[in-house]
Amino acid sequence: MGNDRCLGTVTTLLGIGTAEIAAAAALVAFRSPGVALAALGAGIAVMLRWAKERRDLADASVAAEIAAANSLRAESRYREAWALARAAAGHASRPRSRSSALTLLARVALEEGQIETARNVLRHVPMAHRVDLPVQVALERADASPVAFHQAKLVRGWFGALPRAPF
Repeated sequence: MGNDRCLGTVTTLLGIGTAEIAAAAALVAFRSPGVALAALGAGIAVMLRWAKERRDLADASVAAEIAAANSLRAESRYREAWALARAAAGHASRPRSRSSALTLLARVALEEGQIETARNVLRHVPMAHRVDLPVQVALERADASPVAFHQAKLVRGWFGALPRAPF
């Protein structure tokens, strides 16, 4: 996979360079701004496609990190889950992926009983990406009655079966 990515990057850079040279040649040698603009547009299209592919690869890596962190959380290995989810949030290139990682951080904090930490993490999730209702409900329960929150946490009837956050 690593060689394929390297080859794809080299091919893309060569395509962009060729399009730029063709644009310059069309403008200088043929005095044809229409052909020059078409070649320049082709170069920009190749560059944008390459950037999208790179973001997609990065998001696939982030999704794998989030899945691994979620499985660590399910095994009650909270420190490792926290570290992995935090790294995923730092690597995320799209807001939805970053929000999923931050939501997982909030879940880990809630399961450890760190309500304020969970609340602070969720402040960094944009409103458009707040889709994890059980975490919101857990925070509201903690606000209403910290004793009830800890009792529910011990029972884990309402908190143990949290659905996976989408990205």
